Amino acid sequence: MVRGSGHAVEGSVHAMQSLSQLMEGDYEASLVSSRLARGIAERINGEFTFAMSTMFESFARAMLGAGPDALETALTTLQWLDARGTRMFISLNYAFLADALANAGDMAQARTYALRALARVEQHDPLGEPHAYRVLARVYAQQGEAGRARVDECIAKATEKSEARGWKRDLSLTRLLAATLHDGRPSQPDRYELAQQALAEFERMGMRWHAEQAAALLRAG
Repeated sequence: MVRGSGHAVEGSVHAMQSLSQLMEGDYEASLVSSRLARGIAERINGEFTFAMSTMFESFARAMLGAGPDALETALTTLQWLDARGTRMFISLNYAFLADALANAGDMAQARTYALRALARVEQHDPLGEPHAYRVLARVYAQQGEAGRARVDECIAKATEKSEARGWKRDLSLTRLLAATLHDGRPSQPDRYELAQQALAEFERMGMRWHAEQAAALLRAG
């Protein structure tokens, strides 16, 4: 493949690069890659690549603090993919959307899309499973005392699924969330140790955005 050729394969490569960067927390780079992919898809009328790159761009924009239009675009695009029966990476898309909705404070819709991601596991699409459990943990954490048991259950599930598949990224993100949601109960793992483990893995994997989040948590005590 010749870079800059505008070939369909190049568009797909840029889209997959955008997804990889999104998962690493490199949102600025993901934005650039998704826009390159979308531009190629527009020129060659590549509907699938256009939709996926639009989705990844929306998630990156949302993480960088864009307004509600980024979420609206993601929702509309995902509905378009659903209507056409597109299933590639769909559990990841559901989970990313659920996370973005939780960040925006829409816990009801966040729960809906997290559960959709989990429903995909039975269809042999487990990629978004740990992410979805993390979103659900955040949702139940908003319920205070009433949601504590569900939070613990979701954190345990995200940890179990990540460890079973050897997904160090997901395991580290789950540890970071567990440290963030830690409420001081003796039955919980040590908050400082969780954050330290997450920070070490993020630094090893070059996930700078998440490493800074873990470091900030440690600095806050």
